[in-house]
Amino acid sequence: MIKESPYKIDGLEFETQEEYREYLSKSNKYLNAYEPWTDELDEELKRLSIKLSTKELALHFCRRKESIISRLKKLDTVVNKKINEKQVINAIINGCNPVTGELFDEDSIWTHPKIKDDLKKWIKD
Repeated sequence: MIKESPYKIDGLEFETQEEYREYLSKSNKYLNAYEPWTDELDEELKRLSIKLSTKELALHFCRRKESIISRLKKLDTVVNKKINEKQVINAIINGCNPVTGELFDEDSIWTHPKIKDDLKKWIKD
């Protein structure tokens, strides 16, 4: 029976965790793997997760995608899902912030009836 290595990345296999971690630490792509997260990095991650995909976040922070997903879950932050224009417009029409899902305040410009009507017309076209 062939034993499969649990340490795989970039098409490579490593026999030990030490070899695997050494590869990650020497790689520009994964330079920060296993480095501790700071409060500042957590805040930056939450802020950027609104507009960047998991892959883009991994490249930005020089960590693995799985690490980014894990950290976002730990921070109780929704992993960015690409949303299209219709989803954004429907959220606004329904009185919600398309990013956070929170209801707009009554005095928000987005609750103005004319804006909602214009968006409804635009989405039909």
